[in-house]
Amino acid sequence: MKKFYQLGIQERWQNLVNEGLVIPNIAQNLTRSFNLNEKQLSIFTENVISQFHLPVGLVKGLKVNGKKYLIPIATYEPSVVAALNKATHYVNENKGIIVTGEKLPVSGQIFINCKDKMTVNLKRLRLKETELKQIGESAVPNLVKRGGGIKRLTFNAFGELLVVTVITDTGEAMGANLVDTIVEKLAPVISKITGGEIISAILSNLPSGEPFKAQAKIPIDTIGIDAAKKIEQLSNISRFNLPRATTNNKGVMNGLIGAVVATGNDDRAVNAAMNAYLIENQQYSLTFWKILKGNLVGTFKGYLPIGTVGGAISTHPDARNFLSLLKINNSTELSHVLMAVGLSSNFSALLALVTNGIQEGHMRLQAKSIALNAGVGLDSINRVVAEMIRIKKFDTLTARKINENIKKGLT
Repeated sequence: MKKFYQLGIQERWQNLVNEGLVIPNIAQNLTRSFNLNEKQLSIFTENVISQFHLPVGLVKGLKVNGKKYLIPIATYEPSVVAALNKATHYVNENKGIIVTGEKLPVSGQIFINCKDKMTVNLKRLRLKETELKQIGESAVPNLVKRGGGIKRLTFNAFGELLVVTVITDTGEAMGANLVDTIVEKLAPVISKITGGEIISAILSNLPSGEPFKAQAKIPIDTIGIDAAKKIEQLSNISRFNLPRATTNNKGVMNGLIGAVVATGNDDRAVNAAMNAYLIENQQYSLTFWKILKGNLVGTFKGYLPIGTVGGAISTHPDARNFLSLLKINNSTELSHVLMAVGLSSNFSALLALVTNGIQEGHMRLQAKSIALNAGVGLDSINRVVAEMIRIKKFDTLTARKINENIKKGLT
């Protein structure tokens, strides 16, 4: 008997049906539409049974460092893409968004228990740094050929704990697998030198160096002084009020994560790095807005562990195609675009909050989904949605009632 992970997709579903864990209808529905074949899907996950499809919306013409981009956003939330496109008109007014910073090296850490001779061990390791670098790089020869490799090693003691940090230039790759390969190669060598016991060897998702910085200048006369003052006030509140700051940061991530996913990058790593930036700087909010010389000036700083090659970026055809759509030259440029998306997404949320409120625009865009959930047919959906928007009521009961009235000729 094959184990579950050794089965093909159809065999897995048949196994689940035979065991009474699912009904055949579910199996049929979830295997109906794939844009990748079974071999491709198996690259990305274990025990693959289906494929999850996300719609991808387009942000058209966001200007970043003087260049306009077509930016794909993978999300099931229509208001995110709509709000980003609206924000583009405002942030493009004054030179667009300016982003600074370079793609940072990736750190790996080796943790070893050393019960004695720590001072001697640190001295030995520092003397052998060049040799250790050569050993580590021997595990990733292709990276070295491309001009990457270990930049430096640091050795620190915390009581009996030895922490070796390996800082690596991973080139255009995000570099998780490369760095893991390096530190796993080095760990037993360092253990032998020190006589210590290995605890673990693993990369850190916290990039090593200065964060990226995005800045936008919105002319106040384009949004009005009242809106500008309220956005500034909300920003100041987020400096000390954690609930507000949390939602503010979610507004940043709404667009940022959609672009990260569309380009095949690791959204979990990005979230972890952004949270680490907040902890490192003892602050709640990722963004800050203030009125300055006739502009509403917004600033967003954070770490972005991303790449343009490797992993899903290189193997998933959708990710490759969306990267082509962006027309970026390297991972630093991609980081600049992603930072700009995050700041624009934040601005659009804040502007909605201080003007019409979140719900009006959000629910207008959700009306179609609500109508579909209410059982409205495609032939009537546009009329139902139009009436929901007119009366400003957005719920399934309202959608059903409108649909019934349309069928009766009452609407």
